[in-house]
Amino acid sequence: MHVLPARLRLWLAPILLTLMAFGSPVAALHRIAAIPMPPTNVQATDGSIVGSVMVTWNGVAGATFYHIYRGVQHSGSYSHIGTAAGIGMYSDTTVNASVRYEYMVAACNSQGCGGQSASNVGYSGILAPAGVSASDGSLADKILVTWTAAPDATSYRVYRGANPGDPGSSVYIGTTSVSHYYDGVTSPGQPYSYWVKSYNSHTTAVSGYSNGDGGHRKLATPYSVTASDGVPCDGVEIHWGGRGGGGQLHRPTRQRGQRVPRDMERHRLPDAHRHLSRGIAGLSLPGQGLPPRYGLRRLFRQHQWIPWPASGTRSSQGQRWDPW
Repeated sequence: MHVLPARLRLWLAPILLTLMAFGSPVAALHRIAAIPMPPTNVQATDGSIVGSVMVTWNGVAGATFYHIYRGVQHSGSYSHIGTAAGIGMYSDTTVNASVRYEYMVAACNSQGCGGQSASNVGYSGILAPAGVSASDGSLADKILVTWTAAPDATSYRVYRGANPGDPGSSVYIGTTSVSHYYDGVTSPGQPYSYWVKSYNSHTTAVSGYSNGDGGHRKLATPYSVTASDGVPCDGVEIHWGGRGGGGQLHRPTRQRGQRVPRDMERHRLPDAHRHLSRGIAGLSLPGQGLPPRYGLRRLFRQHQWIPWPASGTRSSQGQRWDPW
């Protein structure tokens, strides 16, 4: 008696069972031919939708519905998570924002379901942080940017720009795992705008830009303030140093009650230090600088604020002491 090899018996067994179930080989072949083929071009979104993953695929001829399967990436295990009726898309809203998933799809009809498609990886998007705020002159050497922590974020990416309403023109300046960031690469008095993005290291998801906010550093107090002692003879010259350059002011003297024309005053001040008030605040040796007939005691005692002559407007950074 001839005996079939074991491998051949294993291959023929399911075919024989199918033929027995349908009564004839022809009926079995018709049923097998009617089962849809696996879908192609299965795609899952990569962090573009917050809180869900959209799965799409090409439709299969003869399919009336589709089964969707999901598994954790590299786990090798998949489970059925839903059914889509006659369309080539499915929204998975049962995702964990810190997990990358693999998705497969099977096409089905009344005769049964075909094989599963090739898998594709997808993951949920995350929210951008809220409440971004930048300090407005409270720090002299840096700008502090703060925000409210975002759920599912493991770190944050900070961006800086010059245009308040245009985050697209900003540049990346650093990453932090806490909800604040110190920006020390700035210039005193210069306005800056800031935005923040959330990042999830488990899925590599990056949020969109947060709301923006503007901030600036405090102007530094001038230092090394000096006043002339009798030279020149027509007034007092006050000099000081500061970040970005020093400054100089010449104030002509006059007889008591005489008005000095504005065009007699000479001044040479960089933009960042056009404020003698800060220079006087930093003077460590009052009483220095004595023009003929007047001294700094009179200068400090008879303080009257007037606008800076170059601008003609009153401002906290454009005023000086006028002792006359």
